[in-house]
Amino acid sequence: MPSTYAHFRLGRELLPLLSGPLRAAADAYPQLYDIGLHGPDILFNHCPLVKTRINRMGYTIHARPGSEFFSLSLEAVRRGGQPALAYAAGYLVGEGANFVQEFLDAALALKNDGDISPITKSANGYHIIKRVSTEPSGEIAYEDEQETLDAYFTSLAKSKHYSEKMTAWLETDGLVVRYEDVYRELGK
Repeated sequence: MPSTYAHFRLGRELLPLLSGPLRAAADAYPQLYDIGLHGPDILFNHCPLVKTRINRMGYTIHARPGSEFFSLSLEAVRRGGQPALAYAAGYLVGEGANFVQEFLDAALALKNDGDISPITKSANGYHIIKRVSTEPSGEIAYEDEQETLDAYFTSLAKSKHYSEKMTAWLETDGLVVRYEDVYRELGK
């Protein structure tokens, strides 16, 4: 899932650039910050082979206008305080962000806070973007992120190993009985 890594990587690059309440919230609630990096995309991975209420919610949220998400996020931050702010801090735009290129180009072309883009067409539809603020990206020393990256790549290796073992197990004749009619009913 390249987009998952791209979101994670952007978040690692963005974190040292945060300051004030955003940085304090991200430091106090790192798991919420990491989840926020993915926006609704993280919901797509819930039982991805079947339709569920949760993964449908991810697709529904993703298809809605961004203004709805940001309005709801602002309200959540007002009610939820620092934990909600940590989640919202993970959902910012900058160079290297995982957006369609046309959207990202239009967003990064805005020079001043308050600037509004012309109508921009992409594979995802039409966009009108308003610049709220910009945080520049910067270099991060490997040593500063080694522990986090080691944990991330260890998790990936474990997932790959598990998937390989499950595939071999499922392909062993007579070991697994499949009930396709039951699978079709899950998540309805």
